[in-house]
Amino acid sequence: MNWHHGIPNSCLVFLLLLSFSTSSEPSKGCIFGSVPIDTSDFPSIVKNLKKLLLLDYPVPVPVNLKQDEFCKELWHVHLIHRNLNRMINVSGSELEKSIRKLMIHTTFVEMCDINDSCVKFITTNISEFLEPIPSYLSDLRKKMEEFEAHDVPANFSNCTVIHCQPGQSFSVLQSCLPLQPSKSRHQSKRRIATPNTTPAENPIGCCL
Repeated sequence: MNWHHGIPNSCLVFLLLLSFSTSSEPSKGCIFGSVPIDTSDFPSIVKNLKKLLLLDYPVPVPVNLKQDEFCKELWHVHLIHRNLNRMINVSGSELEKSIRKLMIHTTFVEMCDINDSCVKFITTNISEFLEPIPSYLSDLRKKMEEFEAHDVPANFSNCTVIHCQPGQSFSVLQSCLPLQPSKSRHQSKRRIATPNTTPAENPIGCCL
């Protein structure tokens, strides 16, 4: 095994301990021999997406994920990827191209076959949905790079079942983060329609 400079051995040991200590059932997939994420163009991709979207377009975001230092970024990227897939189904050709540019960096989660059946959602606007995406992907990339630097595959097979905090009803979760109207003066120029249902009529995240 070749040990590279710059990353102390204790970092890899810590990540390995986290990966083995998670309570999820192991999967045969979700093991990466190389880093599948390139974060260099995220700022421009997100900026272009914001230009093409209604800023108050409702998007479901998770609110009951259990804190897991090893799996949390992968879980968020999985849920982001599902949202992007749904957005493509209601987008025009120009918007679809921009979404697919972002999905290049999230498609890798499909090989993990993550079970997210316990996740509950509330709706927020598209701007708040897009804002944390670069940091989730960057943090996940750094975690994978620590494995790669020591010639060890990044093993996330114990992260394939999302764990959630118990005891929260959807009605309570829904009130935590109401949809915030956009103040943009250019909403009429956006290229994606806002659904005609309200969160109360259609808890969009519950049926993802």
